[in-house]
Amino acid sequence: MMTPRRVPNGFTLVEITVAVSITILVIGMIYGMYTSSQEAWDIKSAQADMQARGRRAIADMVRELRQATRTSTQTPSPNLVIPAAPNNTQATFYLPTYFNGSITNATGAVQWETGNPIQYLYVPAGSVLRRVDNSTSKNLAINVSDARFTDQSIDPTLYSNELKITFALQAKTKRQRLMSMNFTGMVKLRN
Repeated sequence: MMTPRRVPNGFTLVEITVAVSITILVIGMIYGMYTSSQEAWDIKSAQADMQARGRRAIADMVRELRQATRTSTQTPSPNLVIPAAPNNTQATFYLPTYFNGSITNATGAVQWETGNPIQYLYVPAGSVLRRVDNSTSKNLAINVSDARFTDQSIDPTLYSNELKITFALQAKTKRQRLMSMNFTGMVKLRN
């Protein structure tokens, strides 16, 4: 009489080892894709935030500086002042005075508010770019690593009524990756 052949029940150790290894490999690849996409999301998020903050700071400064002058003969002088390089981290200027809905007097000359100087100032210790006048101080940008105001006396390629603003913002992602973004604005001052 023949004994029936026994059919093995279950898996062998080699089969289980191969299956577990493949499962671990697939899970590792999925986790790697997840972490890299999460890091990309963090980077793009930080870049978008820096870009928005930088553009807002440039727009605020350009809007005010377009009203400033370099050519007034009024005393005291309302002309824009920028220290010589390498100390060109601030700009001091004055805005026109509005009187009866106009900025000019009866002779057509622009009247300047010389009692209220406005200053854009880079403060390295606080990493901020600040707007200061007689009564207020406002941070235009934070996490600033450098800021420069450049005019014709520093860069001869600029016209006498032009001002170049440059600054750099820094940010860290959630995974502590340091990123930097540079901003530049050109301003044509009032004649």
